[in-house]
Amino acid sequence: MKNPQAAISYEQLHLFRPSTAALEDAGYGMVAHVPSIFDSNWVYQRDFSSYLHERSRGLVDSSFIWAAAEALEGMGHHEHSSRLRGSARAGRILTEQSIVTTARKLINFLEWCSWIGRYRKSKYRQSYKQEEEGSYWKCVTYNDLVCLYADQMSKGMWGTKRLAASTVNGRVDEACYFLHWAATKGLREPFFMDVCLRAEQRGGARSKGEAREVAGRVGRVREDPALLIMPLEKDVEQWQKCVALEFGYVKGLMCRLIEDCAVRREECALWRVWTLPEEKSEWQISLSGAYVTVCICYGAKGEKSINDRGDIVGPKRYIRMSIAMAEELHHYRDVMRPRLLRNYVMAGKTAREKQLRRELASPRLFLSEYDGTPISGRSLYKAWTQASYQPVVRWHPHLMRHYWTVTTLWKERIKAAKALELEHENIVFTGDWISGEGRSDLLLIVQPQLGHISERNVNAYLVWLRQKFDASSKHDDWLRNLGEEMIYAA
Repeated sequence: MKNPQAAISYEQLHLFRPSTAALEDAGYGMVAHVPSIFDSNWVYQRDFSSYLHERSRGLVDSSFIWAAAEALEGMGHHEHSSRLRGSARAGRILTEQSIVTTARKLINFLEWCSWIGRYRKSKYRQSYKQEEEGSYWKCVTYNDLVCLYADQMSKGMWGTKRLAASTVNGRVDEACYFLHWAATKGLREPFFMDVCLRAEQRGGARSKGEAREVAGRVGRVREDPALLIMPLEKDVEQWQKCVALEFGYVKGLMCRLIEDCAVRREECALWRVWTLPEEKSEWQISLSGAYVTVCICYGAKGEKSINDRGDIVGPKRYIRMSIAMAEELHHYRDVMRPRLLRNYVMAGKTAREKQLRRELASPRLFLSEYDGTPISGRSLYKAWTQASYQPVVRWHPHLMRHYWTVTTLWKERIKAAKALELEHENIVFTGDWISGEGRSDLLLIVQPQLGHISERNVNAYLVWLRQKFDASSKHDDWLRNLGEEMIYAA
């Protein structure tokens, strides 16, 4: 078999992002942010683009409940099938960045279909009409997705390198969503897949311990256990200085905000001027005076909705921010940001353009020191990863959330150990105490801050915490060094 790395050029699909303003003026505001797909000759691909339009608006089922319901109905379990269909939910509304990511997954799958179709034609001398050569996706089966598409991505045969299990599973999931959607639209034969049902505990205070049935895809690539390699605190500080020196104060401030609050990259980039109340008298300061509680929803993962400002937002989450970070954000907002905004407005070439820039100024907090435009998540990522000094290999914003978690867990255990040492003499701390209390901290402190924690990450955090504790061969040595807050590699 030829290496498909060179075969990607067989079907060059283009992802085109039109002018958002032009589409809104034409009355297509609902899909103005959605890209379109064209083939190598720049012919508009209506079917693929229509899928992206419906996917962006949450009109594509992404629960796999439909597959379980169809399987049960085929076995004669009509009542169970009807109950499942009644509990099915439509897909979620996608943000601009999410729909671009979805489009790239779809294009990758379609290009693979083009390559595998041509390969089978040449190997097995199968007869394909000229107009069907780019339509192999119409006859792809679930077995093809699991045994060929996923396997070739995992082994590095399709693409430039071996892909992580999470990336492979995400691409196959998206292919399943598309093929089922195409079948419901009559664009191909029915698409069948293997799923399994399991009970999942409902979250939230009103759930009353209820469980619901969820469908999972059979044949997912198994993910390896997470292994945390955390940088030293001094290395993180040196990296932050490099970001500020090489990419500007504002991007350095954004990096420090992520370290302080463990927010996601997009949550940081979409941080609003009013997220931290502009009046200090309205700050919700903790009783200890060490933290300020703020509510975030812009850029948050989860089910999207439209707020009263007309913006797409995720579920609200209350997070804590150190008082020092709050003071620095407040000073930037009052002193530096107005100057950056003024530079952006004055860059307008005409009085009318200046007026429009002033009236339509973005409410996002972080503005570029170069031209006063809002700093995007992609621009922040570039500064983050391209600083001349990196604390660890493959250092990226999401890894900072892990760093925040393990440092928080360790500091909480230090405080608890000091308190117990004052109350009890000759106390002995065990690894079971570290692990048990660490799990409690994950539930009460970390999860509300991060928004969610997967069981895979929970295990990784607890392993790190236990290894950190076991790094000291004697408990007395550990107690004598309770004041140390250095973070070592697990």
